[in-house]
Amino acid sequence: MYKLLSNYFVVFIAFCMLFGCNRPKIKSVNDQTGTLNVNVFLSAGEIYSAFSDVDVPTFFNLGKVEMESGFDINSIVLGEKKSKGVKLSVHPVALLSFNQDTTIHKFVVAIDSGNTKIEHEYNSFLLNNYTMQATIENWFKSQSIERGCDNFKWDNAYKALLEVK
Repeated sequence: MYKLLSNYFVVFIAFCMLFGCNRPKIKSVNDQTGTLNVNVFLSAGEIYSAFSDVDVPTFFNLGKVEMESGFDINSIVLGEKKSKGVKLSVHPVALLSFNQDTTIHKFVVAIDSGNTKIEHEYNSFLLNNYTMQATIENWFKSQSIERGCDNFKWDNAYKALLEVK
């Protein structure tokens, strides 16, 4: 009889411990927290045909920012490789503009909202990732040797948002 009561007591204590303690709830991560929606048209590691004097694959994803006017603007999405056709919610960190012959190219530089390795603020991005900026510029320069790229200009996220709106 004593053994039966002790077994019930152990089960009762275990039951109280499992259901009586308040466990912290795990917050789900919302991947739709970015300020812009981008459709990826070129995955990292592929050749960008608009800049293909030398076949060097991109180390960034390229997408189009969806705009109500119907005129889409290109976006460089930094982070992990994404599949073509994927719709991402991103944080703009900068606006990159440069000349190629007489054409002015503009790219919204953005970070996938799920990426925690790269700063999502313009000032932090500029200060901590200057080598990435130089690498992006050099990638475009190396891809258009015959039609040289120059006058690279980096603007903040506010100007990127103004370009999109």
